[in-house]
Amino acid sequence: MKKDKQIKLHARKVLTTITHLILCFVFFVSGNLQAQKVKTYSGNYKLNSSSSEFNPDLYKGNSTYSYYENEDHERIYHGKFKYSGDLEGNGIKVKISISGNYKNHLKNGLFTNTLNVKMPRQATQNIICKSNFSNGYANGLWSLKAMDESISVRFLNNIGTGSFNYKSGDLSIKGRMDQDGYLDGTVIFTGDNWETKIDYNHGFMLKYIERNTQTGEITDKDIADPILVENYNKIQEALESGDSSELENIPFRVVNSFHSGILEKYNEQFKNFAFPGSLPGDFTETQDYRHNFIWQAFLTKNLEAQETKSERLEREEKVQKEIERLAEIERLKAERIIFNKKIITECENNEKRVTDVYVITYQKRGVDAYKIEKKIIYRSYTELYDHYVKKAIESSENSVKEAILDKIIALSDHVIGLSKIKTKDIRKLLKAADNLEEIEQILK
Repeated sequence: MKKDKQIKLHARKVLTTITHLILCFVFFVSGNLQAQKVKTYSGNYKLNSSSSEFNPDLYKGNSTYSYYENEDHERIYHGKFKYSGDLEGNGIKVKISISGNYKNHLKNGLFTNTLNVKMPRQATQNIICKSNFSNGYANGLWSLKAMDESISVRFLNNIGTGSFNYKSGDLSIKGRMDQDGYLDGTVIFTGDNWETKIDYNHGFMLKYIERNTQTGEITDKDIADPILVENYNKIQEALESGDSSELENIPFRVVNSFHSGILEKYNEQFKNFAFPGSLPGDFTETQDYRHNFIWQAFLTKNLEAQETKSERLEREEKVQKEIERLAEIERLKAERIIFNKKIITECENNEKRVTDVYVITYQKRGVDAYKIEKKIIYRSYTELYDHYVKKAIESSENSVKEAILDKIIALSDHVIGLSKIKTKDIRKLLKAADNLEEIEQILK
């Protein structure tokens, strides 16, 4: 019994806590709604400037719409919006009306623009432009109907999808887009006496045929290169399998573009009749004076040659080898400089040893004077020494330099030794020597 009472008491406490939380939430929501109380404006209204040829900012109009104010006292459109305005001049009368819905200052749901154009001695034109939105982005059917025009296209979060139709005068365009906004299947252009059919595979053009519809003559034809088709299919297979690493092994990559002939026509028509820029809360357009639509629609794909992974690795290996080769050259160059300094120092030291023995310095009338003992031997030594040093400098092989240094050391030792003995016969031979080879043989 005692345990049952404890359970009931605990349950009652939990229920009380939940009830308290619910009440707090209700009071919070109620207070928040009170702080953002939706109001209604009704009165004169001037549309913003637009890229439309109808210049909606010049119209005199009235609007009724719902809104609330945020903490910064900014007006946030929220709920139904209606506008009507007119403009008259040069016998032309134009009336426009706009109806739609806002959600937290963003276009949301269906917006309908209606234009009534009266011109002298011409039939009255009624134009209806419908555009669907979701939180400021194109979402749903966009359509335009006029006397000789009928245009439609669907969007999902600003991405074109499904079938589209364009009819203006003699020009007709029919086709479809995949879920990513790429042209897919056959797109047909029809004119007064011509027809163009373009086959696409998710944006990639497979075939282009243009013909005269009166004679049936094929006036232009283009078939995708089989190599490009093969590589495009490989790219598609890699993307579908989720193995993006395989894309590195394909010698082409996809470059996205759009069919300018279709996009520009849709852009031009909806810029005129959807009045981009005239009202706030629209993310489908560029936020500048051009107010071009930035749908992800009517996209195409082209293939562009790229370096494959194996080619890249091969190139990087060559670059690395070249870097290493140049580094080795610099290392050997630095090594040669150090070695050359060492050789030159050793040569100079040996020359000095000989000079100290054969060149005697003395004072004559307060000035240093020099006397050379056994001039022919010393002169022959310096000629042979200079010849050895020149050969050592010109050689790029350290082993050759070392061999020459050994010769210089041996030569210096021998010549120093000659300074201590009688050398009459050697001097006669040196005087008669005609070249360095003979001198070298004599001084060995």
